[in-house]
Amino acid sequence: MEQTAEQTPLPAREGGEFFCTPTQPNHRRYEALRAFLLDGDSAAEVGQRFGYRPATVASMVRDFRAGARQFFLTPTPGPKNAPAKDAARSRIIELRQQGRSAYEIATVLAAEATPLNRTGVAEVLAAEGFPRLQPRPHAQRGLPRRATPTHTKVIDFDT
Repeated sequence: MEQTAEQTPLPAREGGEFFCTPTQPNHRRYEALRAFLLDGDSAAEVGQRFGYRPATVASMVRDFRAGARQFFLTPTPGPKNAPAKDAARSRIIELRQQGRSAYEIATVLAAEATPLNRTGVAEVLAAEGFPRLQPRPHAQRGLPRRATPTHTKVIDFDT
């Protein structure tokens, strides 16, 4: 059976259809460049098979040869530890044992040498197995009371 440029090649093994009909843009560009550079297909054949114009194929080849196109990125691992969390861990546990919430602990830590935001505090507490606390009235939180806002008055413009 002879294949033409209009036909999609049949996969040799099960799962090969993934390579015959790429759906993601980078995968489609990769397969088009592979067909042109490795298999020796013409720009017109590649363009017809993958939905590009011959000039677009030539442009992709030019960019690839210039090193402007990357297909396989090497993943860089993220940080394995969080020094700020590790430094504040014992203080966070101590404050939680006093019954303070993550928000209250973050407020206390902001005033100390190891500031950590509420999310970081909550992550440490979750890792240590502490459950979340239910919200409490402001007066019971151990923080300074909020100032009551001043009430507005009617202004007498005649005086």
